Amino acid sequence: MPTPLWDALVRHVAARPVPWHVPGHKMGRGAPPDLIRWLGAGLKLDLTELPGLDDLHQPEGPIAEAQVLVAQTVGADESFFLVGGSTVGNIAMLLATAEPGETVLIARNVHRSVISGLMLAGASALAVAPDWEYDLGVPGGIRVETVARILGAHPEIRTVLVTSPTYHGVCSDLASLAEEVHRRGGRLLVDEAHGGHFPFVQGSPPGALASGADAVVQSWHKTMGSLTQSAVLHLRGNRVDRQRIRESLATVQSSSPSYLLMASLDLARQWMQDEGGRRLDSVVQTLAQVRGELDAVPGVDVLTAERARRAGGVGLDPARLTLGVVRSGGTGIEWGEALRRRGIWPELEEPTAVTFVAGPGDDSRIIGRLVQGLQDVAMEIGGVGEPAEGRRGSRVFPGTEAAEWAALLQELWHNEEGQDLIRPRLARKVRWVPLGKALGLQAARAVIPYPPGIPMLLPGERIRPLHNELIRMGRSMGVRLVGMPSDEEVVAVTEEGRE
Repeated sequence: MPTPLWDALVRHVAARPVPWHVPGHKMGRGAPPDLIRWLGAGLKLDLTELPGLDDLHQPEGPIAEAQVLVAQTVGADESFFLVGGSTVGNIAMLLATAEPGETVLIARNVHRSVISGLMLAGASALAVAPDWEYDLGVPGGIRVETVARILGAHPEIRTVLVTSPTYHGVCSDLASLAEEVHRRGGRLLVDEAHGGHFPFVQGSPPGALASGADAVVQSWHKTMGSLTQSAVLHLRGNRVDRQRIRESLATVQSSSPSYLLMASLDLARQWMQDEGGRRLDSVVQTLAQVRGELDAVPGVDVLTAERARRAGGVGLDPARLTLGVVRSGGTGIEWGEALRRRGIWPELEEPTAVTFVAGPGDDSRIIGRLVQGLQDVAMEIGGVGEPAEGRRGSRVFPGTEAAEWAALLQELWHNEEGQDLIRPRLARKVRWVPLGKALGLQAARAVIPYPPGIPMLLPGERIRPLHNELIRMGRSMGVRLVGMPSDEEVVAVTEEGRE
């Protein structure tokens, strides 16, 4: 399989050029010693736009060839390399499709970058709540009938943006969503950051492009071997203006993009086609075999494809493992801490669940170590419905607290009051208000449990008692909340206050 961008870089380095251009480390000769020690020959490939190496913002050579190969591989009409992660892809999709003052329909569990895109586009949003997986206390899929009802009430909406798969791996029925949105003259944008590997792994749910989405963003670094921060934006059909996408990407991406990141995307495509896909396929098959074993661990509920379907989805990311731990008497945060003491680092720890991501570099031995670690932690935490030894008499029983968190979050996302139009703005005038006195005010800053980066409180959203309860409870459980100072419970609100 050809790798045009990687090959161009290697040819350039092999010619032993004398660089009198940036970057200043001069192909590694002037880099800090620790960088040379750890990155070694890779620094020679950290180059800039040079003759023969092409230009990301007007590609005509190896970058253009590499992007064409990506599009052919995944079934897109055109693909674009991203050096700012899926974040810049989400922002660019909205800049290219949403006009100032326009209303966009977004999933309530979108990534924070979607809110940034709305701000920069000057657009507003209505948020559609996903369904809910009650046993695990995590969001499920977006139901097409819910989207149809909202679009019927708001025929002016032309852009719909959803996240699929979710951070927990639940996949929405994108084919039905695309059909419904297109029937009404709209376009479907999908943040598929966590699903780039679907075309390469047997048993994966249908991907966004295959389901009829018009624009799709994927973070290939998550499961496909490219470097962190590298991602891809795909277009299919003519419902999204390609020139506006190019202009939007040129606005939000660096004018000095990393060739290491771009070349890693070129290699990841070839790797997944030749070997990486087979290796990941073997890993997910092993993972599937141990799901039943994990479901038997006391106090643990495994998110399965069946549970995903009951929660409004059509399937589950086979490379992702999400375990609900509410019945264990502990929180996912406590489970994560206990696992790290055993050298096992999860992807996501939250009050109700803990999530793990598999990749081509895993194998049966590593999966076996995870299973053993989870079984050991289950014994340490204390079993079904019982707190760990020494936790009896705590002010808030930890398992109950996690269950309460899940119930409040579900209520927040499905409460009719939450259907208000969200008007995120880059606020010029804000003041800090004690959390208890902020009810009814309009938030000027998001409050985001991180990871996964899904806002609990959106900028432009009115602050309600449920927000306060969730923020206080999250703090009590050690949830890291971005957007609030750690030393006092306050929320940024607009000077104008109430609408």
